[in-house]
Amino acid sequence: MLRLGLALALALGLTLPPAAFAGAGSGTRFEVTVTSNAAPGPVTVVTSVMGDAIRTESTAGGVTTVVITTGGMTYLLNDSLMLAQATPVRSPGDNLPQSQAKYWALADPTQVTPSRLPGLFQELGARSLGTDTLEGRQVEAWALSIPADVEFPLNNFRLYLDPKISRPVRMDFQRDKSESVQVRFGNSEEGVALDPSLFEVPEGYRIVEYEW
Repeated sequence: MLRLGLALALALGLTLPPAAFAGAGSGTRFEVTVTSNAAPGPVTVVTSVMGDAIRTESTAGGVTTVVITTGGMTYLLNDSLMLAQATPVRSPGDNLPQSQAKYWALADPTQVTPSRLPGLFQELGARSLGTDTLEGRQVEAWALSIPADVEFPLNNFRLYLDPKISRPVRMDFQRDKSESVQVRFGNSEEGVALDPSLFEVPEGYRIVEYEW
């Protein structure tokens, strides 16, 4: 997987806009851990959202990568060079055919606000698999398959919800048919106060614009 946790969306040449984070409130912070049979180890992704601004911190092998989306631009920070690589935020219509556009919010499912996922799955036609037992706990299971005629790199989604709070516990999916990915949902806080400076390019960083 291409820089797992940094954003599968970047591999597709797009960046998720704030619409994918509906329900964020005044501020949201959530954490997921991603494992894949194509990656050497897990990736922990911490996402913070405040209004239209988004910050992701992806940690793998002891190295953390920070991406900030604000003001219609996405900035990939390079601390060692004090550099911010800037790319414009793109809508799905810019580089996805119409058949794929409605699935685009799942281009990086690790970055969708957890409370938004159950509704998003149902909007996309997921079917209920009823109750199940997952790692010793009772869960509600949902399945989502992307139609065969839609060229989308992710498929065969399974979402497991805690029925008491209707929040995700785990999500599994495949990428390009050969890669199996598992997303575990950790702490999630909504309506929390976040420091606005988290969503700004640090002072002294040189901004370099890059077009896909």
